[in-house]
Amino acid sequence: VQTDDNINTNIYPNPAADRVFINSTQSGNSNSAITIYNANGELISSNLYEYSPVASDNPESQTIQLNISKLSKGAYLLLIDGVYSGSFIKK
Repeated sequence: VQTDDNINTNIYPNPAADRVFINSTQSGNSNSAITIYNANGELISSNLYEYSPVASDNPESQTIQLNISKLSKGAYLLLIDGVYSGSFIKK
């Protein structure tokens, strides 16, 4: 799995029940492929999501909201455009 030290990604809240927000400084993209794997490495979903601008001190900051309400409880890995970006726990 690739990693990119130039992209700052924050996943919150963590743990989460119904939705998580992915805040990223990945500039130049209005949308990204988000891939979710469970703790066993099984592919859960892979979809294209559109970023929304965020009012913050960083003009490159963008957010995607993921609905995770149908996921089973457990740990998940998140890739943005094929790059490992973090993990979250569904409670």
